[in-house]
Amino acid sequence: MKTSGSKDVSTRLKPDLGEVINIKYILQMLWNGKWVMITSICFFMTMSFVVSSSDKEVWTSTAKVTVPATHDALVTTMYVEQFKPGFGKFYSDATLFKDENVLYVDSGSVNAYADLSEAANSDTLFGNFVSIFNSNTTKAEFLRFKEKNEGENPIVYSMKASFSDREKRNAIVVSKSASGEMSQKNLMEYVEFVNEKQKEALLSKVKSLLDFYKFRLEGILKEKEVLALEKKRLVLEEISLALSIVEPLGIDKPLVDLYYEPDLPIALGSEILKKKFEKISEIKDLGMVDPTIGRIKIKISMLGGDSYSLEKARFTSYVSKPSNPGGHDKKRMSKLLMIGFILGAMIGISILLLVNLSRSARSSLK
Repeated sequence: MKTSGSKDVSTRLKPDLGEVINIKYILQMLWNGKWVMITSICFFMTMSFVVSSSDKEVWTSTAKVTVPATHDALVTTMYVEQFKPGFGKFYSDATLFKDENVLYVDSGSVNAYADLSEAANSDTLFGNFVSIFNSNTTKAEFLRFKEKNEGENPIVYSMKASFSDREKRNAIVVSKSASGEMSQKNLMEYVEFVNEKQKEALLSKVKSLLDFYKFRLEGILKEKEVLALEKKRLVLEEISLALSIVEPLGIDKPLVDLYYEPDLPIALGSEILKKKFEKISEIKDLGMVDPTIGRIKIKISMLGGDSYSLEKARFTSYVSKPSNPGGHDKKRMSKLLMIGFILGAMIGISILLLVNLSRSARSSLK
């Protein structure tokens, strides 16, 4: 009789796989195996506590940065726009440049204003700052710089920047280190280091633009010089032709009043034609033939050299400066304990399920 009753109880507790999950059966199984669950959870939480206790202390310094303030943005723009006199002015009403692909016009201006203005755009520069901040290459260079110049190897666990708004005009920068003072110092120095790296990148970009336009201007200059040489040759041929006409006729003196240049060169007479031929032949500076050549040469000379500087340019402004944390980061311990609890519960449930399945299998065989 006892055997039959035992079988009846076993049958009642067995879940029917064809039915919906029996919550009562699961709760009964967990209650019966509560000590297995408690033991498993306690074991894994203890292990998590041991790991977190022996773990290194992490001190986190944070700061909030935003796009350059009005003054900083103005300084940066001015430092970039100092190169624009080499190009002239770009009029947005398109009265000067009817074709955006035209680089140079005979008035002496160069259509490069838009490219340089984009290079000094504060939103673009701020986005580049965040990218450079998160670059592993920049972080490695910073550590080498500190070790080389200050003789110290700073303990840096991590440094990260992330946008804090949808418009991407604000960002949170974080530095984690072995002490509060060190994390604050590293963050302040790294922000300045990134600013310097961005100066180098922006200056390189500006120089690339200048070199590009200088190369194109040199091409335009060569074309202008070829045309000027051809113009000089045609003028000399015209004078030679006029001389071949007036000399046989013995016309030495001008035939008209020389207040205005006569339409026909032969009216100048052979004496003036010879002097004119001599003077034009002696011309070496083609800018005297075509004034635009002189203007282009001035533009090219303004683009030469390596005297460009972005010394005072800044690409971010502090909303809140790097903080000195009052205590180390305890979030890691909380996370590890939570992981230990979840892992212990999962292992305990797994053990109970395996034991129950084993019992069910044995009961079915009987």
